[in-house]
Amino acid sequence: MIKAGSQTYSALVILANGGPMDAGTFGADLWRNRKRGRVSSVNGGGDYAAQCFLGRLRKLGLARTTDDNEGSSRWEITPKGRAELVRVRGA
Repeated sequence: MIKAGSQTYSALVILANGGPMDAGTFGADLWRNRKRGRVSSVNGGGDYAAQCFLGRLRKLGLARTTDDNEGSSRWEITPKGRAELVRVRGA
């Protein structure tokens, strides 16, 4: 269960509004007020911290990678993630 104002909530809003995006773009949006360095993982996957965060969202069933992967993975919100946003916004 997520709460409004949490990082998980912010992440779901970014995925819902931004459409499929790579980890680097997601990380830049989520942590736009923080100085961060881009650390590439294996195969040039982009921002490592963002990949880890997105992986946790995937384990919760809130985010997934798209089927149209050309190079780095592109992430999107799942129906469960959208339902969670609706629940939090309605509370």
